[in-house]
Amino acid sequence: MISDEYLNDIWRAQEAAEADTAKIFAEAGGSVSGVTEPPSLYPHIRMQDSERDKLSSFLDSSDYDSLVFHKSTLFLRSVEEYEKAAQSNINLVLSLIDTQKKNWFSSIFESVADKITGGWYSEFTTWIDSKWNGFWQEFIQQDLYSITVGDTWVEEIEYHTPDGLPYYRRIAHVTIDYTYDLKGRGIAFYADKVGANQDQIDRAAEMANYLADLFGSTSDEYFGMWVDGGYYTDAIQGGTVGNNIANALVQLKDKVSGMEYDPGGTFVFPLQGYDHPPMSSHYGPRQFASDPWHTGIDFAAPTGTPILSAMDGVVLFTAQMPNGFGNYIVVYHGDSNGEPVATMYGHMSAFGSYRAGDRVSAGDVIGYVGSTGLSTGPHLHFQLHVGDVTQNPVEFFEYLSYLRPYD
Repeated sequence: MISDEYLNDIWRAQEAAEADTAKIFAEAGGSVSGVTEPPSLYPHIRMQDSERDKLSSFLDSSDYDSLVFHKSTLFLRSVEEYEKAAQSNINLVLSLIDTQKKNWFSSIFESVADKITGGWYSEFTTWIDSKWNGFWQEFIQQDLYSITVGDTWVEEIEYHTPDGLPYYRRIAHVTIDYTYDLKGRGIAFYADKVGANQDQIDRAAEMANYLADLFGSTSDEYFGMWVDGGYYTDAIQGGTVGNNIANALVQLKDKVSGMEYDPGGTFVFPLQGYDHPPMSSHYGPRQFASDPWHTGIDFAAPTGTPILSAMDGVVLFTAQMPNGFGNYIVVYHGDSNGEPVATMYGHMSAFGSYRAGDRVSAGDVIGYVGSTGLSTGPHLHFQLHVGDVTQNPVEFFEYLSYLRPYD
């Protein structure tokens, strides 16, 4: 059964995560700096300051002769939760394959008939099992989520001298927890297998959502995204960020009419108190299973850091996307050669006081740094839209000039 194969894939991913932990721990060399710095396998993950402080406090307050580190592999959710989330992907793969052979309305009718009769896709899943054996294997990928300090304790051990006299050594023990999240590769994984085009993907996603609602088979929380032309089409009802921008421009046409983008206008760095923060992820392709093409630039900053509008503009909308950008806001800055220019600010912990249709000035607080959505730690995802596609926003940041392409 498909669900059994998914469960096997989850176990395989957990075993791979345990192997990753062993490799990371070996690279750390058992030193304090080694276990607190980003591992080479996951350069975007580092121990948070609060965890460093916890480790320092234990070491400073303990009387010990030697220090021993222990590793622990944890997972963000239970196996049952991962298996439940996979049901959406099961619906999706059924729907994608079905778009290759029949109209999706008839597929829904057959699905309902199977459910009523207790068949639950019996004939269809039998066909898939025979035709696509192993199709979903290695779909689940493991991503390191956090490095934290676990159990700490001091052990006193009795030793003896050659003369038989006792003496004691105190050994401090620290457990380092490496927590992983298991995610799917996304819709592109399935679409490549069946040769589906974008229209078929959109229809399949709509059908998968319908089935999930109809049979209560969980949410679309783990739907991936389909890479197409340098930007993403969200495989959920609601469409792309670009589509949402286009819809908002129509709804707010009275408020944005005639606005022109001024490339020489006032620009501020979108994080209050920063002008050169660490860039945790660049624009473009990257080795990150759940998000292989990065549509913006990420800047690491503590949770709660005020996020500023980069330029004057009008707020188009605020949105919540738990399976992607989390809490995000989009600001429109005017048209450039007939193409709308907008900036997006993602993964916020909270929105500011501005809402759709409000005018903002460069430097106004529009939200606060967080780690909502698919995120491995607090940061600002800054994204530039020109027309209905994203572009590398590196031109906004002078200190990142080394990333700009040659003229």
